[in-house]
Amino acid sequence: MNYYLLIYRYPPIIIYNEDKAVYYYGLAIFDQTERIESFVEFLKEQSIKTWTKKKRLPNLLP
Repeated sequence: MNYYLLIYRYPPIIIYNEDKAVYYYGLAIFDQTERIESFVEFLKEQSIKTWTKKKRLPNLLP
């Protein structure tokens, strides 16, 4: 998916482990109904989550 996002000049998206079930469910719904609106909404939410989630770095100082 990120390949297509990048070639169309969109930023990559991380689908976090806790959201993978919803991701696969959205793909299944699209496969059955060909309605993509809810999947696009999910990707928008994941994009925000990807680019606003703070990275926790290990404390390397003694």
